[in-house]
Amino acid sequence: MDIKIEDKLNPICEILGLLFVSQNYEMIVNESIKELNSHGINGELFIKRHFKIIDKYIKAFDKYKKVNNNELFLLDEEDAGIFTLLSIGIIENEEIMTNIDDCSEEKLKREVLDAINDVFEIEGSNEDIDSTDKILEFIDKLDLSKNIKWRLLVVLKDLKKYYKELVIEVENNRQAYNEAYKVVEKYVPKLISDFTKYIGSGECELLNNIKNSEQDSYVIVPTLSMMNSFFEYKNTYHIGLLYELIYKEQIKAMGNKGELVLQLKALADKSKLEIVSLLKSEPMYSLEIAERLGLTPATVSYHMTVLLESNMVIVEKKNGKVYYSLNSTGIEKFIEELNRTLL
Repeated sequence: MDIKIEDKLNPICEILGLLFVSQNYEMIVNESIKELNSHGINGELFIKRHFKIIDKYIKAFDKYKKVNNNELFLLDEEDAGIFTLLSIGIIENEEIMTNIDDCSEEKLKREVLDAINDVFEIEGSNEDIDSTDKILEFIDKLDLSKNIKWRLLVVLKDLKKYYKELVIEVENNRQAYNEAYKVVEKYVPKLISDFTKYIGSGECELLNNIKNSEQDSYVIVPTLSMMNSFFEYKNTYHIGLLYELIYKEQIKAMGNKGELVLQLKALADKSKLEIVSLLKSEPMYSLEIAERLGLTPATVSYHMTVLLESNMVIVEKKNGKVYYSLNSTGIEKFIEELNRTLL
């Protein structure tokens, strides 16, 4: 597998991330502290140690930014998904950013629907989703609240308008990004160097356990504005520069048996244990797992992220479909370590 790691930040990705984070910074910090605490890390101490660069970055951008449409960025946790779907289209499709006026509504809709398929691991084509009724039928299948489904429908019905607004916001804030980057410029090379070593070392279990039989090459894009995020679209992985720090801090907080503790903690959860047991028979789709265990697709996705990080499962894309299967090697190593510890 050929992995290409970008050696610089993607300005479009950074601007979009900065626009969102700067408008919701207090909420994001508070949520980050809660999330870190739930993983055995002292959230407030971690933020104090590692968010200094992020804090400078956000505050510098905030000083120079120009935001015309706050509605696009002032969002609650669920709404953030709509912003992410639109952002993916701009980051991954240069034509939307450079030539939005010539992009047809149909093309833009296809981009968003493809992104939804990817995020929600929905199989099948979007070619026949060309009417309001069919869009409604498609959205109704998504694991979202009624309120978010309604907002997504509103966005899809006037998609070009929302994309134009987003493109304008990005263009208006290129200078703000340049000013923000100057503030953190001296730190970025080391962050990316450490990040590159981390990815190249094979220690990123989440990435290691994602395989695609249809694609031999991957692109890894480091992001500072999205901090500890990890999202993949069309074989490009955007990974926050703080992602490694959080994983290492989690292991450190649990002592010299940190990885074993993480795995035991994962299997101590009834749903995760049921998923592992279910996958003994054969690889399965996310939706199939959800139906068999009576869980929502979003819940299954959350559990899978933990199991991937714990080296318990592998996700593989074949023939346009996503399969989850047991990571036999990872589980064998887990059992060996458990034996060494207890027997």
